[in-house]
Amino acid sequence: MKAIVQERYGSLDRLEVSEVSVPAVGAGEVLVRVQAASLHPDVWHVIMGRPFVLRCMGAGALRPKQPIPGTDLAGVVEAVGEGVTRFQPGDEVFGDTVSPNVWTHGGTFAELVAIPEDRLQPKPAGVTFEQAASV
Repeated sequence: MKAIVQERYGSLDRLEVSEVSVPAVGAGEVLVRVQAASLHPDVWHVIMGRPFVLRCMGAGALRPKQPIPGTDLAGVVEAVGEGVTRFQPGDEVFGDTVSPNVWTHGGTFAELVAIPEDRLQPKPAGVTFEQAASV
């Protein structure tokens, strides 16, 4: 699959489109085909690696621990892991990969992302994927 990849901190011109492996879907996780992802100040700060304290909070001291940036998404469920009860393939969802006080999240700037079930909500029918990803 294709993803926007960040091998080191810095300006947006350091981001590259690369082929990466499809993420494995673990127990309690949902594999989502991303239709839209948003860029907001938190993501920009992690891409830039500034302020430096973000690196100390878990983003990675010298280079990003999570090479695929992005936290907010909207998309369609492709598969579900063991124990997932709220979603099934074909469901439209939105959510984020943020775990409170942990700066290693990310992964939504890709065609597919595996995300814990509790980080997703059903996308309302009257809301576009782009709108849902920006909530």
